Amino acid sequence: MYRDELARILTDAGVSAIVCDEQACAAHVRERAIDAGVTTALTAGPLDLQTLYDARIFAGPTRQRGEGTDDILEVARERVGTR
Repeated sequence: MYRDELARILTDAGVSAIVCDEQACAAHVRERAIDAGVTTALTAGPLDLQTLYDARIFAGPTRQRGEGTDDILEVARERVGTR
């Protein structure tokens, strides 16, 4: 998807929140989302919910949370037991 197309889709749809891969958000989505008026950005990454961290599988991915984004698992954990 072209960057301008993403900004147009977010603006046309009136999107106020997004959930995005943390690497894509940091690299491409964040700036367009801000320009489109998105106020909440939650990210998820390839290392979420991994407990073994087997280097053969997870040697490449790293955590890359962008500025102004929240990790979706952290937000969920903070809200456990609330409505």
